[in-house]
Amino acid sequence: MGVVPQAQGSKALREVRERLRFDFGTSPIGRILFAVSETGLRWLAVGDDLAQMEMELRARFPKFMLVRDPDGIAMFATALDGFWQDGSCPADLGLDPMGTAFQKSVWTLLREIPRGETITYSELARRVGNPKSVRAVAQACGANPILCLVPCHRVIGANGALTGFRAGIERKRWLLEQELAIST
Repeated sequence: MGVVPQAQGSKALREVRERLRFDFGTSPIGRILFAVSETGLRWLAVGDDLAQMEMELRARFPKFMLVRDPDGIAMFATALDGFWQDGSCPADLGLDPMGTAFQKSVWTLLREIPRGETITYSELARRVGNPKSVRAVAQACGANPILCLVPCHRVIGANGALTGFRAGIERKRWLLEQELAIST
């Protein structure tokens, strides 16, 4: 049996950490932070404060090696540019969100909502196969790690009100208005 190398001067075993490449971009709704794993886009955040966005990324992925790499996110930046132009996301774009099986099923269904349309949390719960899971569906939307390209902004309250969005209600409103304008 082989010996596992130890960190010099420490009894702790060396840990192999997954690498996430990240960088910032711009968009009509603010600055964008992309984080990409070897498999695909893992995190997309929208905001105004780059330092705050990077702190949020580091807090969310504390055990990952984060490497700033503009070339590594270029494909995803191009896909987001297409989203701004026509509200679409390429079906073959590699997405790699981390979440529970339930969350991932909700995020998959979100990508099926046509641009320019909205549905309620209760309708989304029905589509996920459990009409009583409205609260869990709302929590999955709130945990969506890939804003815009996994369009949780297309989900609204039962009364038609705009509800929670990690990037803020005003950005959610803007996204919906833009998609409606593109669709008509």
